[in-house]
Amino acid sequence: MVRLYEVYATTSYGCTAEQFAAVFFRGDDVRVVLFYGESDEIAGFSYTAFEPMHHEGRTLTLINAGVFFRPGYHGGTDTGLFGLKQALRFKLCHPLSTLVYVTRCSSPAVYRLLASTMSRIYPSPRCPTPPDIEALARAASTLRNYVSVGQNPWIVRTIAIPRYASRLRTIEEDPLARYFSYLAPRYAAGECLLVWLPLDAANIAGGLLRLLRRRFAV
Repeated sequence: MVRLYEVYATTSYGCTAEQFAAVFFRGDDVRVVLFYGESDEIAGFSYTAFEPMHHEGRTLTLINAGVFFRPGYHGGTDTGLFGLKQALRFKLCHPLSTLVYVTRCSSPAVYRLLASTMSRIYPSPRCPTPPDIEALARAASTLRNYVSVGQNPWIVRTIAIPRYASRLRTIEEDPLARYFSYLAPRYAAGECLLVWLPLDAANIAGGLLRLLRRRFAV
């Protein structure tokens, strides 16, 4: 755990090692994949875990997942495949369960990756957010003790504030990155975007297909 926190701390800040363990690895069936650099040091990691949410007579399963890499390393496609494979594994074991990825998106780069990979994500520039989705997102935010900022329920405090936010200016003209920055202009100060990403069979399959295309296009 100490080495994982060290990786987190190279690119993000906002929580202690104890808070890191409690927040990032909450839930059941925690799985972690490690990525190593040229000198066999841990270059990055990705993790998933699952937790139930009960809301107005419905029971959903929320996937808790995240990715952290040291500067100079990128895990985009591989970490995306890992996360979606874990989602697929869960759906195969629990085909009737409603599975959703809920996360605090701390940077335009992360939002761009998610929104360009998955067909359906909320909030999105492609379509309005249905009222029932917003209500569920609020409930998930409350369950995880996220702290809202202002009147917009989609803007919350993060504990993974990017250390090198200035480097993200290189993608600021990207439409998806621009949309994120419009909603969360103070992401460099710890305000982030709550994201609701349905993980039904169609969305998982579409995401896997796009990631595989990216891998083999290189």
